[in-house]
Amino acid sequence: MISLFCIHFKLIVLLEKIVIPITLPFITFLGDAKGNSKITWNDSYSTIGSDGKPLETYKSASVAVEADYFIAINMIFKNTAYFPTKVEQAVAIRVTGNKAAFYNCLFYGVQDTLYDHKGLHYFKNCYIQGAVDFVFGDGTSLYEVFFVSIFV
Repeated sequence: MISLFCIHFKLIVLLEKIVIPITLPFITFLGDAKGNSKITWNDSYSTIGSDGKPLETYKSASVAVEADYFIAINMIFKNTAYFPTKVEQAVAIRVTGNKAAFYNCLFYGVQDTLYDHKGLHYFKNCYIQGAVDFVFGDGTSLYEVFFVSIFV
């Protein structure tokens, strides 16, 4: 595993919107253990942005990975907008960068949870929960041992 920058999340719930720009490739998010390192935010399609307009789906992501060669291990990505009462696009993670990999990660949301936007991505031993269109996008990805739970 090659990483130029590793962020170790130790037993934390981070209430933060995170964008990893295209200019910062080779970043790894390393959680302590499955279920203990969480990044969560609550933007949705209709959340009003700083420009006075709705964010829409693309910008609603709690975590946006725009850089290449991103790795996440033992992390939870969650969007709590309307969870679990209303259905509206609210992305937990958007992966736009190329060659991203996710190991032992959990993804929670209601609609459009995992935006596999574009690029090549790999998911192993991951879990996703959603209600509507919770895995979508134009990415070319391999999902190996990937558990899906429909939230009703």
